[in-house]
Amino acid sequence: MEEIRFDYAQSRTWKTWVCVAASILVCIALCFPSIYRAPHELIDAGRTIYSGYLILLPLLLMSAIVGFDPTALAAFVLLGARCFYTHSFAYDACVYLLAPACAWLVGRNRGFKKPLFAILGALFYAFALGGVRFVFHEMIMGNGFSTLTTKAFFYECALAFPASLLASFLSFLFMRYAPESWKLIFRGSFEYSKRYDKYEQLIRADGKRHTHMSSKILLATFSKTVLACVVSGLFAAVLLQNMQFEDLFIKTHRFNRFISNEGIEFCAKLILMMMATSVPAMILINWFFSYKIITPIVRMSQFMRGFERTSEKRRKSYVRLLHQLKINSHDELADLFHSIDRSISEINIFIEALERDQKLSEDLRVAQASNEAKSTFLSNMSHEIRTPINSVLGFDEMILRECTEPNIIAYANDIKNSGKVLLNLVNDILDFSKIEAGKMEIIPVEYELSSVINDLVNMISLRAKEKKLAFKVLVDENTPHLLFGDEMRLKQIMLNILTNAVKYTHSGSVTFRIGYEKVSSQHIMLTVHVVDTGIGIKVEELQKMFRPFERVDEVRNRTIEGTGLGMSIIRGLLQQMGSGLEVKSEYGKGSDFSFSVRQRVVSWGPIGNFEVRYEETKEEKDNYQELFRAPKAKVLVVDDTKLNLTVFCGLLKNTQMQIDTAESGIEMLDKIQKKDYDILFIDHRMPEMDGIEALHELKKLTSNHNALVPTVALTANAINGAREMYLSEGFTDYLSKPINSRELEKLLMRFLPPEKISIIHEEKAPQVYESKVDREEVKEFSCIEGIDAAIA
Repeated sequence: MEEIRFDYAQSRTWKTWVCVAASILVCIALCFPSIYRAPHELIDAGRTIYSGYLILLPLLLMSAIVGFDPTALAAFVLLGARCFYTHSFAYDACVYLLAPACAWLVGRNRGFKKPLFAILGALFYAFALGGVRFVFHEMIMGNGFSTLTTKAFFYECALAFPASLLASFLSFLFMRYAPESWKLIFRGSFEYSKRYDKYEQLIRADGKRHTHMSSKILLATFSKTVLACVVSGLFAAVLLQNMQFEDLFIKTHRFNRFISNEGIEFCAKLILMMMATSVPAMILINWFFSYKIITPIVRMSQFMRGFERTSEKRRKSYVRLLHQLKINSHDELADLFHSIDRSISEINIFIEALERDQKLSEDLRVAQASNEAKSTFLSNMSHEIRTPINSVLGFDEMILRECTEPNIIAYANDIKNSGKVLLNLVNDILDFSKIEAGKMEIIPVEYELSSVINDLVNMISLRAKEKKLAFKVLVDENTPHLLFGDEMRLKQIMLNILTNAVKYTHSGSVTFRIGYEKVSSQHIMLTVHVVDTGIGIKVEELQKMFRPFERVDEVRNRTIEGTGLGMSIIRGLLQQMGSGLEVKSEYGKGSDFSFSVRQRVVSWGPIGNFEVRYEETKEEKDNYQELFRAPKAKVLVVDDTKLNLTVFCGLLKNTQMQIDTAESGIEMLDKIQKKDYDILFIDHRMPEMDGIEALHELKKLTSNHNALVPTVALTANAINGAREMYLSEGFTDYLSKPINSRELEKLLMRFLPPEKISIIHEEKAPQVYESKVDREEVKEFSCIEGIDAAIA
């Protein structure tokens, strides 16, 4: 509907106004001979060729096709010409307005659509131009009402019918056979176009809405004009004191007054004269109000109605349409328009903000669902991948312990190294996923700095030795030895940097330097530098180094192993610690990686000369030797995978403990009711009944002699928060797969009764805790998710 209205408005271009002006001029030209040759056509009835055809016919056609308003203007010009030639009879020009009004009413109601309707329209013309005109004639001539007979009335209608029929027929022909482009130009003929026929109901409904105010104003103006004309005629005696008649009223009966013929004549002439001038003036006033007031209000009303009903896709186009209205009347109407413009713009901005919020909420919901799916996937992947790795590394460890064949031992060492590489890849992927999901937690603990450095040097020195690199360790002797921070993550960061330095250095040295800067009475900034003489990094590739799964200088480093996640993980961990990694590199000469982290000082005792202490505490790499033996200790291991049970038993073979196995939670519940154990190892994911459900059922048993026995969760779920989850479910401790044999032995030494343990290597044995509280306070590397205890 909006598009239809705009199409018609677009058709009223400069061509339309030119055609309307031309029509007015043609109409005046045709009517002018009648004014010149028949100045008093109401009296000179014999000259109907002038009065009926040369004047009324052009006016009728123009009103039916072009519209009433232009015709009224033409009639107003003719009135001026009539006053110039014969002012005595100028008042009869009111008929020029009556005739076009009849034609406009017939055309407006589509009376020229069919021949029958055109004939009925001609009858209406004849009635108005003949009968009504006859009444006016008698009143003007002062004949009173005595000559107004029915016969005379219909006789005048019959005389006017030929001209009326001709005008109606010509209008019918134009509406029926004129080109479509002509019909679209004029307002009267537009209603007979094919476009109007197609959208008639919509156009009529829209026209009724947006012309309602105009109709009210026009009706009020017309009523005021008629009232003024009538009142002026009735009280002409008061307005004109020197008129020829003594009074408009004469007494014919004692108590009755009648209007005299002379008074009727005067009043009728005055009213017709005023109507002939007032109606065109009223039309001009209506045009002014329409252009300045009604049209802007209608456009704003249409806009608000369309904006309310429009779709989301077209809302912006409606806002642009409002800007195109350009109402610059510099009055209250312009203020109203600008207020609406600002309000609509603010509403549109608010709606867009709501839509963005809804989209963000939906994106957040999708992202949360994706993260939940990722977490589930990571949990499954962690379990499914770590379980076979546990079996591989476990059997390989048994081969290394029991075999003496050099070739087999060499193969087993290769398997062990490859398994560790695979485990490191899995850990990198898990850590990166947790950092990306915002689930990586920093867990500060009290730690010995020298122990961390010692572990790192042990791991890196062997790799540097294999590549014939000089590995230099420089530690500030005054650095506090006992700190409080996330030991595991700090060790992971330094290990990744050192590993990369060794990996990308083919000759020369790798320098590991640690220092500190005191920032308060309880805190220091621990500073770490790793300097290498490796291949270096190009300036344009420095940022690429931190992108996941990407490497610098890929062509040159294509044979180097790894996932390309190390630096991304380092940056993520340092950001969580409130720090960042600084890189200085010169391509072809080497790199310098450094960072500083804030650590709380537990003890300000200096670390001392690390090189001396390292040489003193350096462990010899001898053949495996168990830490203890406990032939009287009884252990129950529950796992649904037979290979895992075999590996577990093989790792503890030399401890001589009594190890029972169960492949399900139901089998475990059956065994604990028949035998007392010193410790239970329960796998989490098992068919029929998982480890957590089995533990809960175990605690519910009334005949349970193992209610206070330590229970350790044995699982491959190395995801964030796993340890806390198992402890909250009632487990005593948590052991991640793949199982490290040394960590397993240390855990057993903590929880087994001291009287059943026979320690073999006193210096390697951990402290034995006898209370449950002491056990829960112990923080071991194997209990922290995301770090492989075998490497640490």
